[in-house]
Amino acid sequence: MVVNLKDTAQSWGLQADGHWRRLPAGLHPVSAHEYFMTNPSLSGRGSALNPPTRTPAVGRRPRQNRVAQD
Repeated sequence: MVVNLKDTAQSWGLQADGHWRRLPAGLHPVSAHEYFMTNPSLSGRGSALNPPTRTPAVGRRPRQNRVAQD
């Protein structure tokens, strides 16, 4: 959540008249998008980078074709 609050790369501010205005990024812009893309385990994608390895099942029966059954 902190990086979202510190994001200055793509920030907008709500003006008193109800219009949105793009805020300047500043000298050292912070991008929440870039942060989460380079730190995927902190954005909930950590396990997606290392998918579980599947071992072949030995002696498994083939599944019934449920579409043909109906």
